[in-house]
Amino acid sequence: MSCDQEVAAVVNFSDPDSGASYSGVTEVADTMYAPGIYDNYYNYYSNVVVQNASGGTIDITLEIYEPGNPTPVYTDTRTNVPANGFVNFEQEGLTQLADNQFYSAKIIGTGNIAAIVNIYGKGPYDDQLYSYNPFSSGSTVAYAPVIMNAYYGYNTALVIQNMGTSDAQVTITYSEGTVKNTTIAPGAADSRYTPLEGLATGLLTGAKIECTNGQPIVVLVNESTDKNRAASYSGFAAGSTTVRAPIVMRRYYKYNTSITCQNIGTADATMAISYGGIAGTTTSPSVPMNGIYMFYQPTDPLLTDNFIGSATITSAENIVCVVNEDMNEPPERDQIMDQLYAYNGIGQ
Repeated sequence: MSCDQEVAAVVNFSDPDSGASYSGVTEVADTMYAPGIYDNYYNYYSNVVVQNASGGTIDITLEIYEPGNPTPVYTDTRTNVPANGFVNFEQEGLTQLADNQFYSAKIIGTGNIAAIVNIYGKGPYDDQLYSYNPFSSGSTVAYAPVIMNAYYGYNTALVIQNMGTSDAQVTITYSEGTVKNTTIAPGAADSRYTPLEGLATGLLTGAKIECTNGQPIVVLVNESTDKNRAASYSGFAAGSTTVRAPIVMRRYYKYNTSITCQNIGTADATMAISYGGIAGTTTSPSVPMNGIYMFYQPTDPLLTDNFIGSATITSAENIVCVVNEDMNEPPERDQIMDQLYAYNGIGQ
């Protein structure tokens, strides 16, 4: 996709009982990292779809790592992938991967590549589908605006991958003040299920994840409910004072969205949201450093039911935002189906 003006793209995809989202890839690279890879991890599986983003034929290699082991336990190379072509690496059934063990992956091309990872459930989680964008580089600090512990039935798992060459000493600071520490081997990942982190029940919060000894890390957040809703988003290495959300909704064919933004700046700040084609703005209260604020479209007085459009969020301090989309009102709210989508707001 190309344009003579700057554009942003989000892809929603679904079948009759599940759906997921991912952001269009704007920065391609010859190496990418995927923090969450599964082959029957408590009935969850994954696949990695990689596109050749170069102008010629290339080879693409997938390396899979287990926690604590800097040597890949599985390697697969696909040769002679044509320009703009793609390959699909399926993890289901790989004998090198153990049941109920989570993994991470490194994706390597002999030219530039773009990739997404899909996670799907089977058995009791057959309706669940997640999708996320792998990372082309890491950072010593990452941010996760949406962390939930039984928040209206929603929970999260925070996955941190060490992209460095030495053990990563990692500190997690939740927006409400709780601090946790972990050590992660090179190439490996740590998965932290929010209900086991000692946070208050019913909490919506954010997190700052920092490697204190200089190793690059990347972060993935998986969201889910007991009604088989499922979605993923990628942690942010940096923010901006303007964030774009290409698709937001208020009771549009029963879909609603929320936009949760985290203040990653150096001072308290207010945030303002505006919508394409609609006059006016809605403003948050003052949000402290590392704090979050959620703009919930069904309660925004600027909008009416059946709205679908775009949004822009601004702040004097740098922010990062995640958009969640769901059928979250009765009767669909209480039905077993995956209509939860999540994507990263696009900084400008």
